[in-house]
Amino acid sequence: MKVEHVAFYPTTFKSIKKFNGSLHVYLVDYDMDIKGIFCTIKDKNVFVDLPSHYGFEDGKKIKYPLISFCDAQKHRDLITQIRTGLYDFIIKEALESQKENVIVKTGTCLD
Repeated sequence: MKVEHVAFYPTTFKSIKKFNGSLHVYLVDYDMDIKGIFCTIKDKNVFVDLPSHYGFEDGKKIKYPLISFCDAQKHRDLITQIRTGLYDFIIKEALESQKENVIVKTGTCLD
């Protein structure tokens, strides 16, 4: 599965080593955009959370993804591919354009 990182939009920026934001990726094999992927960068660790929503099941609040593959292995591969190279992608562009609200915009996908 080929994933292209398209844009990163910071939401909180404490330092170059610790910040959060929203990621936009393009899944080449599926001709699909996914926007609103929540990312947390802490040191060199990248945490990714696909867009999700909360609902209730049997009276308990549950979180469920808005996007997922029926095949669990494909879903794990998606997360792995999103995380691959993400830190370098964000940091490289962040250092070059810290003044802009949109840290990264490559223009490789439809807007």
